[in-house]
Amino acid sequence: MALLVSASVANRGGKDARGGVNCRPVASASKVHRSTRVSALRGMFLPQPTRAHKSRGGLLTRAARLCGQAHAEMLRSLALVKSPAAAARPVAQQQQRTFATNPKSVCPQWLDKAANSRRRRRRVCSDIKKRIKGTTSIRKITKSMKMVSAAKLRGDQTRLANGAPFGRSARPFLPALYSIEDASPPEVTAKKGMVAVVSTDKGLCGGINTFSTRMTKLVLDQHEKKGDAGVGLYIYGMKSEGQLRRTHGKYVKGSIDECWKQPMNFAEASGMSSALLAAVKEGGYDEVSLVFNTFKSMIKYLTVVQRVPNFETLLAKQEAGGLPAPLDKYELEPDSSTEAVQNFFEWTMATTLYGACIDNACAEQSSRVQAMDGATKNAGEMIDKLLLEYNRARQSKITTELIEIISGAESLKG
Repeated sequence: MALLVSASVANRGGKDARGGVNCRPVASASKVHRSTRVSALRGMFLPQPTRAHKSRGGLLTRAARLCGQAHAEMLRSLALVKSPAAAARPVAQQQQRTFATNPKSVCPQWLDKAANSRRRRRRVCSDIKKRIKGTTSIRKITKSMKMVSAAKLRGDQTRLANGAPFGRSARPFLPALYSIEDASPPEVTAKKGMVAVVSTDKGLCGGINTFSTRMTKLVLDQHEKKGDAGVGLYIYGMKSEGQLRRTHGKYVKGSIDECWKQPMNFAEASGMSSALLAAVKEGGYDEVSLVFNTFKSMIKYLTVVQRVPNFETLLAKQEAGGLPAPLDKYELEPDSSTEAVQNFFEWTMATTLYGACIDNACAEQSSRVQAMDGATKNAGEMIDKLLLEYNRARQSKITTELIEIISGAESLKG
């Protein structure tokens, strides 16, 4: 190989066969300087070097990185051996000519395979590191969201404790609540009903909106089975709106989005109730079924339905002229029962919707805390698995390179 280098430099002037370094022709291979041999090797085995690789040490470092330690040992031995007498061997000249036309015919094939294998292992390690970095970022986000939701939950629990007595004050006049867990929900009694669902504007809160949507579909199916073709649907929140418009879009009478930018209060709930009452009055509905999630504990919430009869419509349909049940047990002052019943229905709808909103907001934050806690734990487990996989790949890479170095050294000795 030393003859190959010397003859190559002596016989070729200008650029080498691969467009490498410029080499001036010399009269004898014995006068070839060592740096010229290294330059010739650089032109044959490596791409055009940068300024950082002009020195022999930098060249050998780059050779070791591209071709492996065994290849670097071969380059070092070729650069240091001086054999002027071998320059005249025809076999070496033939090898030089063969290498100039087809370098891979002389370069051992296992060098290419080893380089490809190293690149593959390096790529695997790089991909795993990217996945670890991305999963770590996701874990930071989910952990931050858990802390923020926990802080919001404390505020919602305070508002629920203060507003629940007022929001549930009309329940003695209303039918009993029933939930999605009940095996036999009560039958629909209204001839024409309106279904209102309270959902959230943001996601990443578990299955709270899925349960609300499922319960709403069950109530709508009950009305359809009874033959109520004019049933209406009113939606609070963006998450349930997208799901219900795809399946029951023909029943939607209105929707209100971005209800939770500010903590819920009775003034905002009254405005939301006014829009619902306008749709109820326009459609002449007998009953409003309000679907929402009620807060039970940090790890539990329940999807329930609260039915609110339209006392004004029921009073107009009353044949005997008395008050509709359960108001028939009470006396009204003043005597104008129509105005009193109308005011009572509006107050009942506003207070019930306010109680449902603060209950649903508290259930939303508790569900988000649990969802983000689970996501953080899952991200941690995934990072541990990726780190184990990365360490195994890195150890395999180191072991393979050690084997290549030892094999190359042994082949040079032989």
